[in-house]
Amino acid sequence: MSIQKIMAQEILDSHGNPTAEVDLFTAKGWFWAALPSGACTGIHKALELQDGDESRYMGKGVLKAMEHINKTLGPALVEKVHVREGQEELGDT
Repeated sequence: MSIQKIMAQEILDSHGNPTAEVDLFTAKGWFWAALPSGACTGIHKALELQDGDESRYMGKGVLKAMEHINKTLGPALVEKVHVREGQEELGDT
């Protein structure tokens, strides 16, 4: 099953903080996930790419991350039979 399209957008989590929502389209349907912005600061916490633009959500916006997904990561994974295949080629992007 190959990926046909990946789209990301900035949404607000239950605390009103900007976070990511990603839609993934395949021949079998549409799948989506929303990732809450983390309050945890431990060493194993997922890295967040925030905009740093103080005029939007006190610098916590994630539009740069959404652009990276929509223009780089998403297109690189489209048409891959398995997501793992695309991840190996992307490396540490």
